[in-house]
Amino acid sequence: MKMDKRKYCGERFITFSEASEVLGIRSYSRISNMVRHGLLRAYELPDTDRLRVRQSEILALIQQNDKRAENPEEDK
Repeated sequence: MKMDKRKYCGERFITFSEASEVLGIRSYSRISNMVRHGLLRAYELPDTDRLRVRQSEILALIQQNDKRAENPEEDK
């Protein structure tokens, strides 16, 4: 599968370990579980055998969590 590099221009892809650090999670296996359950999408990049996630998707998870904390009634 060929990636359109223009589509990802400027996008940062981070390892599961980096993602877990950003989210304050102790283990990268939780990121792996999130990928397996469809909460995050993993990407295979050229020249590496490790899957990556988009940093923007990790930051979006943080923003969603912050909004839920501000408005807990909206989740009900």
